[in-house]
Amino acid sequence: MPRSNRLASFLLPLGLGAWLLFSNGAYGQTDAPKKPLSKKSAGESTVLATVDGENLTQGDLDRMFRLHQVTADRRTREREAMVEKLIDRILIRRHLAKLKIAPSKGVVDAQLRALVRRDGGNGKQSEEILAKHGYPPAIVRDELEFRLAWREYVEQFQEGKGVREYFEEHHEWFDGTEVHARQIVKKVAGDDESARVTAETQLRQIRSKIVAGELEFESAAKQHSDAPSRDEGGDVGWFPFRGKMPPEISQVAFALADGEISEPFRSPFGAHLVQVVERKAGELNLEDVREQVLSDFSESHWRSTADDLRKSATIQREPLPSKKK
Repeated sequence: MPRSNRLASFLLPLGLGAWLLFSNGAYGQTDAPKKPLSKKSAGESTVLATVDGENLTQGDLDRMFRLHQVTADRRTREREAMVEKLIDRILIRRHLAKLKIAPSKGVVDAQLRALVRRDGGNGKQSEEILAKHGYPPAIVRDELEFRLAWREYVEQFQEGKGVREYFEEHHEWFDGTEVHARQIVKKVAGDDESARVTAETQLRQIRSKIVAGELEFESAAKQHSDAPSRDEGGDVGWFPFRGKMPPEISQVAFALADGEISEPFRSPFGAHLVQVVERKAGELNLEDVREQVLSDFSESHWRSTADDLRKSATIQREPLPSKKK
């Protein structure tokens, strides 16, 4: 991987705190910013929201878009969701500060040097190398401090019951369990909401007939599915929770009992019905998959913590500026 891509892949924030530190920065190839991610930008003073009196600006949003590699054509439809992620980050950051959870300067310095060494550079020249790739050291340091603080916060649950309970509750996601399933898919292109609603309505009617015994799932798939699996009666074979099927399908399938048919649900491909035929239990234990469990737990705990903090926060959103023509 080119040096700029390795550096960018490590720095790319997911809006989930320090989960990238648990994964050693392995997020695939991304491009480094073509321009410096300076703290000042054209929209820096435009306030998009206030969170307990703290301003969230257009400049913050622009930097997050660039760090997430969100292209210009996607920014209009994604900016409201990104603003909500930024609000969560403010709430989490303030929560960690209130708990006095912060990494030492020495730990941050070491992480910064390790980051640059991983990219093939000299750790002693970390600031110069970061600046060369368009990452001002002050911003990188601030991001590392935040992620390390979140990691420190989450690690207190690693040896306690928090992570173990999470594994036990979701063990099929991690222990190698596989399900054998069928699906019916109505494909929908792009962001056509009307088409998605129509597809869901069609699937709901099909499901009612199957549940009532008027139609077999396999026959319904052959008649109505838009996926190649229709020729096999919708059979998609065996799959684990991760790695083979889109996560939207795995999430639904693994929540079903054997023989159960899901309600219609959405994925980037369209609308789906899924039926689980049978399952094979996995044999991995927590110690076998602790890193993955901890990563998932971190993400889940981020969401639940942000949701709880929102309940007592004063959040005022300003109208997002219209896109200039």
